[in-house]
Amino acid sequence: MNVDRYACVLTLALLALVFGVPAAAQNGGGRGAGPQPPVGSKPTRHFEKVADGVYFVTSTGSITTGANAVVIVNDQDVFILDPGGSPASARGLVEEIKAITDKPIRFIANSHYHFDHSHGNQIFGPEVMSIAPDRNYDRLSGHLGNVLQQQAYATQAAPALLQQRLDTLKAQPRPTDPQELATQQRQIAALELRIPQEKEVQPTPANTTFSTRMTLHRGSREIQLLYLGRGHTDTDLFVYLPKERIVCTGDMLEPNLSYLKDAWIGEWPAALDKLAALDFDTVLPGHGAPFKGKERLSAFRSYLVDLQKQVDGFRKQGLTPEETVKRIDLSSHAADDPQARAINPGILTILRMYDVAANPDPPAHLLPRRRRE
Repeated sequence: MNVDRYACVLTLALLALVFGVPAAAQNGGGRGAGPQPPVGSKPTRHFEKVADGVYFVTSTGSITTGANAVVIVNDQDVFILDPGGSPASARGLVEEIKAITDKPIRFIANSHYHFDHSHGNQIFGPEVMSIAPDRNYDRLSGHLGNVLQQQAYATQAAPALLQQRLDTLKAQPRPTDPQELATQQRQIAALELRIPQEKEVQPTPANTTFSTRMTLHRGSREIQLLYLGRGHTDTDLFVYLPKERIVCTGDMLEPNLSYLKDAWIGEWPAALDKLAALDFDTVLPGHGAPFKGKERLSAFRSYLVDLQKQVDGFRKQGLTPEETVKRIDLSSHAADDPQARAINPGILTILRMYDVAANPDPPAHLLPRRRRE
């Protein structure tokens, strides 16, 4: 094996988690496939119209944008779900919305508190209503600990971590293969742009919260905001457009496996059951491409139930998390997730599940306890 080449490819795979990869690239081609634009160039987003006034927004790959966004243009104003993973990302989105409408942005919401969905909040002034479930406010306000020191951000987007990756890339020998050299140079440029953007982040909570349900009536548009219970996080919000039969699911339901490492996996299926009761046809996810129907919901629910059942069984037998992660077998679900890098979860997910079993309301989403030496 060429070690230098392997290191470069590994770094690229890691950075794909935090660099703005178009939805098509995450799902094997189609929308946005092809060469990425130069780092730092515009436009930063693709806008795909999915219904009258409803746009599914994905990254062009020019900057780190965070998650997908949804832009809803109403009779007199604009609503944005997940405005960006950083202030720079959100500013780019706001500027590019002007190409589709001159109506003012009056509402934003976060599908949950994770950095790639919420760290663009700080650019919006008091004239914009920022909406989230109560628990999301508690997270982003710091009442439940500093989110910049917790699982998702600390392992994927913290400036110190990104700096380490940048230093590693720069220390690698210069590849002789032109394509590998271009990849290395692009990743260096992306990180050099990204790190100062991350240092600008100030987690900003919503200025308007709700418990389980809030409805906006904006002229002819009805926008329902729903909290259906814990799952991917304890802050997950669904945006439901009943007239259009569209639901925006954040990371609670994606075309591929969702991030599990700080989740409530045992409670997630119940939230999906409530989601399934809604009358929708189109799903706009936080990552990946839109999809139709409820088949994916059923398949992912089955995966979660199986995972929880197996982990509970091994835990009750007295196995350690390290022993359990070696025995889990979720291969029967592989056909439902052909794009998954690994169908079985890693040790951090299993540690999380053991911790939740010991305390169903663990203090914040801190990094899981380390393995015993």
